[in-house]
Amino acid sequence: MKKLIILSLSFCLLIFQSGCDLTETNVDPTRIHDVELRLLLPNAISQTAFNQTNTTLRIAGTFMQQYRMGAGCLAYTDYVIPSYHFSRYWTDGLYGGSLKDCKVIIDQAKEQEQPYYEGIAKILMAKELGNNTLMFGDLPLSEALKGIENLKPGYDTQEDVLNHVFQLLDEAIVLLDQSPLQGSPASDDLIFDGDGERWVKTAWALKARYYMQMSKRDPEAATKTLNALNKGAFTSLEEQPNFQWGNDREASPLTQFAVERPYTMSVDKRFPEKFLVDDPRLEKYTFNEGIDWMYYDNENPSRLHWAAPHAVVPIISYVELAFLKAEALWRTGADAASIQAALEDGVISSMQQLNLEESTYQPYIDAMEQLSVMSRNKQLEYIIEEAYKAYFGYAVLQNWNNYRRTGYPEISPSPYGSHGLNPEGGIPKRYLYPDHEELHNAENLDAAKARQGGALMDAPLWIFE
Repeated sequence: MKKLIILSLSFCLLIFQSGCDLTETNVDPTRIHDVELRLLLPNAISQTAFNQTNTTLRIAGTFMQQYRMGAGCLAYTDYVIPSYHFSRYWTDGLYGGSLKDCKVIIDQAKEQEQPYYEGIAKILMAKELGNNTLMFGDLPLSEALKGIENLKPGYDTQEDVLNHVFQLLDEAIVLLDQSPLQGSPASDDLIFDGDGERWVKTAWALKARYYMQMSKRDPEAATKTLNALNKGAFTSLEEQPNFQWGNDREASPLTQFAVERPYTMSVDKRFPEKFLVDDPRLEKYTFNEGIDWMYYDNENPSRLHWAAPHAVVPIISYVELAFLKAEALWRTGADAASIQAALEDGVISSMQQLNLEESTYQPYIDAMEQLSVMSRNKQLEYIIEEAYKAYFGYAVLQNWNNYRRTGYPEISPSPYGSHGLNPEGGIPKRYLYPDHEELHNAENLDAAKARQGGALMDAPLWIFE
């Protein structure tokens, strides 16, 4: 595992201008041109990992009743999440962060004929666009990231964004199938040390993820998912793209939040009390401290797996691939034994990812229900429910995605939920666009909202309708 390399704030500002309005997102007047690719790539990777486990994880986790926000913070649990809450993430983390990083790397790698840098950046960009279109809907894309050429980019439809995600991944596979050149990524690749073959497997894995999320729109989604898994995705925990956080200032976002905002967030008690009964993962996820279930231990910071300062977080996990396979087999009418095998592989891999001993988790596996005696709908519910337990702490967004397209697991919305931003009062279906866009790109944002039939938190995304 690589220890995270964090560039200094002053150096980051020289590379990417971060700010609080659209001009600062798209214009980089202080950026040094032609910075070496080996200095750009670590920032792109670390920002992508940070985006996965920071604000977006906490909010999706409260929607899915795995986390609960308490005193001193917005009432996420009751869906009181004003649009300004997403502005810093949008400007600094996404458009002024990971996407801008990747765009610079792609452009510069093309000029310098460095296919591995270009391919890795395209995979990271595809992952960020895929995740964020499933959070917000339509996104600025074809007109975005052009600096002073276009300070107010229009929004592309969610369908077009997803098509671009698949295009980026296909292009990356071609680029990374080439032989490495002198000057290709090495230690600056914080995940695979420049191993192009393993990045190709990651690209296929991400294709499988986003194919399955198309299940309500594409009748061939499950077949495409299986093809991606069989054609090139990684096949074990050892091959998955892990990113390792460090200590102190390089600690994982969950650790940083726990230290900076102590007792602001806890584990929603409905999660351990309903889903983790007799589950050996409980001790790795949370512990009870009187009234609250904790996701971080102040006395022993390394006690809980996902909130440990030096946590190893997969960009996409083999655990997820096993559950994708189980669901895809179910959707294509495979026999119950094949689906059961994939399902149990996902659960066992989840246990192993937490470093649990076989003797600890085997009783749980032995007690699992058999799909062969369930109705079709119950089989899907059981698959998604097991994924829900396995994705805690690092892939919570995938739980929200699964819920919005399948309705599982069955959870009840907060009875105290605010209806101002979420009129129907159910589990929210999307994040609000940041007020930053309302202030600085209103015309294009309004057009995007109108095209989607509105953009409050109860407005369904195209992909899940």
